[in-house]
Amino acid sequence: ALPLLLNETLWSLGQTVMSQQYSALGIQVVAAFNINSTIANVFNVAFIAFGDATAIIMGQELGSGQLDTAKHDANRLACFTLLLCVLCGAALFIVAPFFPLIYNTEPEIQALATGLIRCSAVFMPLYAYENSSYFTIRSGGRTGITFLFDSGFVWAVTIPVAFFLTHYTGFTILPIVIIVNLFDFIKAGVGFVMVQSGMWIRDL
Repeated sequence: ALPLLLNETLWSLGQTVMSQQYSALGIQVVAAFNINSTIANVFNVAFIAFGDATAIIMGQELGSGQLDTAKHDANRLACFTLLLCVLCGAALFIVAPFFPLIYNTEPEIQALATGLIRCSAVFMPLYAYENSSYFTIRSGGRTGITFLFDSGFVWAVTIPVAFFLTHYTGFTILPIVIIVNLFDFIKAGVGFVMVQSGMWIRDL
């Protein structure tokens, strides 16, 4: 329980630090991120819920000794989550220009928010696979590994990359967000290897 609590604490703190890095680019960026977070979080519910479902299903199968079935079902659930989030991402991409219009703010902020929402939409399947991998690995009780996989990656990779891009380059916020998210392919790749290797499978 302690590694999980520590992971959640460090992950949440990491997200706060990430927001602080982005806020260094100006108040308009902060406003645009707030708009993006509001709508993106609604769509993110899909893969977050499936992550919880994955943990429950995998835990039950491992607990009953169905080790081969667990590995097969983990892949099926990951594929289904990916497909679902491709559809959700497409829907989010379509509504992106319209949602910021609800807010009484400058056109520049609305345009920036639209770009950030579309970034969230494009990368949603990637987030979904990472989330699925995290809960699959955690279902086998590998809390130390999930700690490194989740909050460890945020502090070792994501935050340093964001800090460098926001402080030592002339990039605007959209290229920075895209580059930061591209690094998540490393995390997804590690998750894929760990899940396919079966190292998470234990008879609980």
